[in-house]
Parts: sequence; C-alpha cells; structure tokens
Amino acid sequence: MLARRALPPEYRAWNEQWGAPYGKPMPYVGFLSNSKQRRLVDRFPSLRGPFAFQPNNATRVFEYPWAFYAVDLPTGAEVVEIGGGLSGFQFVLAKSQARVTNIDPGEAATGRGWFVNAESIARLNRAYGTDVTLVNTTIEEAKLPSESVDVVYSISTIEHVPPAEVPSLLQEVARILRPNGRCVLTVDLF
Repeated sequence: MLARRALPPEYRAWNEQWGAPYGKPMPYVGFLSNSKQRRLVDRFPSLRGPFAFQPNNATRVFEYPWAFYAVDLPTGAEVVEIGGGLSGFQFVLAKSQARVTNIDPGEAATGRGWFVNAESIARLNRAYGTDVTLVNTTIEEAKLPSESVDVVYSISTIEHVPPAEVPSLLQEVARILRPNGRCVLTVDLF
C-alpha cells in the first residue's frame, strides 16, 4: 500500500476513536501491578479497544481508515472480511451497523495463518456489543450464496495467500458480490 506522508485529519480522528492500529493505551490504575492491569484488560477487552488483540504494523495507521472510507457503507450492508483474524476492523464495521462475516481459516491457512476461533470472536463480540460471524475456513470453502455480499474487505491478507490460490479466491469474491458491490483490498509492499 502506498500512502501519503501526512495522515489526513479524518484518518487521525478515526484512529483515535477506535484505538487503531495498536489499541488504546492501557489505562493506568496506580494501585494495581502491571501484571494485574494486563489481566484487567484481558478480562475487559473494551478498555483497550478492538485493535488491541492482533499485532499490527505501522502501515495500518493509514490502511484501516482508508479502507473504512473507501466505501460509503449503508446501514445493514452485508460485509465479508477475508482474513480478518482478530483484527479490530471487523468490529468497527459491525459497530457501524454492517452485518460482518470474517472468513479466516486461522492457523489452518495454507499460506500464513494466525490464531482465530469461534470462542475468541465471541469474546470480542461480547466486549464490543457486536455480532461478527466467523467462518473458520477459506472463502472458497465457505459456500456463501452468489450475489449476497455488498462489500468484501481484505486488509493486507492476499500477500499471505499462496500465489496459485489467488485466482480462485478472486473468482469467489466476484461470485459472492452483488451487482455494484465493492471489493476493497490492500497489500503490504514490504
């Protein structure tokens, strides 16, 4: 992803609101030790925001708000995030009144995968008052209905998919998107 050197003010505000890309600073509770403060955040994830639960890099400071603003997301939009892992982006979309499905095989990915399961998503859904659905497989195996999705997002995921699998992934995206649907992709250029 190529980004401007200066972050637009609305992107800075978006990152501040949602704690992107690393999560909000850990609240200081003077009478608790650091380990007890970490356990407090583990018990109450909303203290640090949705971006505190998956490691990110500095490119996300631009990527997440760019992807969010790339599409005018109508209330109730059907959204798929490919490879969402435990990323906060899916929860922000859900808080924005989208119906979100995270398609992610987790550690079973044939490329590079990260831990994500129904229990971890359920825990974060409870913390953020959202209803993100995890389909713990690849998009090809998810068997979503044709023309059933308004927007597909994939934030820095496709570069981790084996090159031989990318054409079938993109064919599946085209199949599930409604007419005039949008696909928002970013790719790290490290």
